[in-house]
Amino acid sequence: MILLGRYILRICRDINLESLFEQFNDIDNKYIVSDYNEIIVDFSKCRYISPSALTVLVSYLVNKIYTSHFLDISVKPNSDIDQYISRMDFYNILGIDNYENFNRYNEAGRFITIKNITAINYDLVDEIMAILVNNDCISKSLYYTIDWSFNELLDNVFEHSQSHIGGFLIAQSYKDHVEFCVVDNGIGIPGSLKQNAIYANLNNIECLIKSTEKQVTVGSGQGNGLYITRRFVERNLGEMHIYSNNGHLYIGEGNCYAYELDNKWDGTIITLKVNKNIDIDIYDVFDTNKKYSLPSRYLDEIDNEDFLLW
Repeated sequence: MILLGRYILRICRDINLESLFEQFNDIDNKYIVSDYNEIIVDFSKCRYISPSALTVLVSYLVNKIYTSHFLDISVKPNSDIDQYISRMDFYNILGIDNYENFNRYNEAGRFITIKNITAINYDLVDEIMAILVNNDCISKSLYYTIDWSFNELLDNVFEHSQSHIGGFLIAQSYKDHVEFCVVDNGIGIPGSLKQNAIYANLNNIECLIKSTEKQVTVGSGQGNGLYITRRFVERNLGEMHIYSNNGHLYIGEGNCYAYELDNKWDGTIITLKVNKNIDIDIYDVFDTNKKYSLPSRYLDEIDNEDFLLW
């Protein structure tokens, strides 16, 4: 007898990450080892999906394919968003045949399609930074702080996540802000942090909050990546969401709060919203008044009078 397993992911109007987690967890709880498994991604009721939600969806499906005996992914499309998800390489990454009835113009300086990052790729960070250079005049402080933060986020995927499929990222520019999303299916921030005996007794929420504090490390590096990124987001009046295991930490709009999720994400998701027209003081962000305390690769570019880069 042939065992069949068929599951449906319903991507509804304005779907958010937590509603995706609920469906992911439902599929995982029902998933059985069978001769043929299929996940149908139903976009028929969807009129919009955010870059972050699309990237998280891709990461989940790629990880499911990797960990399954046999799994086929099929799509029930919607003409309102099909061109967008195709242009963001949803079909290409999942290996789904799809006819593109549109022209693929050069994306450089406008957006970054979903990328599977399996090695540290600094050229990719340069592509992300080109979005800012191409669209607006921004200060040296803002440019270099974004550059530093994104390098740190990518480093975390390889240094700490232990994800067997690497990570995924996307970046998209809007009129007055840029949105970034980095996703992995690794051990999560709590799993990583608890490798250090100092943090072993923290719960998941406490781990997320602790990860954005100064000099929090599991043994490699200075442990300031999320600390500096948090200070940057706060001073830019942007937003940062961190989802990891069963916790969610939000920083933005003068607020910081964390809560437990009803449905977990195995790994880490970090989304950033950065305002293009709100400058920051790089010395303040890096918590120093000494130029030589800034990242060495920026010392020749930053001075006390921070003029526009372009």
